[in-house]
Amino acid sequence: MLGKLKKSLHPYFIYYCKDGDMMNFEQFLKFCREFEIFPQILPRTKLMELFYNLASLYPLLLKERNPSLSVIQNTNFEEMENPLIDENLFVEAIALCASEIDDTYSTHILDKV
Repeated sequence: MLGKLKKSLHPYFIYYCKDGDMMNFEQFLKFCREFEIFPQILPRTKLMELFYNLASLYPLLLKERNPSLSVIQNTNFEEMENPLIDENLFVEAIALCASEIDDTYSTHILDKV
């Protein structure tokens, strides 16, 4: 399911990411603003919580891909230095945003995205 979504969102990730393979919160917020997710659907605090939660997973995902890396996990929002998400976490973030939509017409998460 997320594979199809990733294909569709890839050009947007590249455009908003600017540096190629990682996205910071300001870039994510810009995407959300331009696609009327923020503030129309979700407030900044909810987007920030979602983004930082996903960003805290990124070091663990890196460790899973490369077990020789040492990982320091910091889940305290205020203490995270320049939190970033990759394309997979961006797709996850958009899916989570869609799941927050109170929509009585769409029955499937992909319909909301």
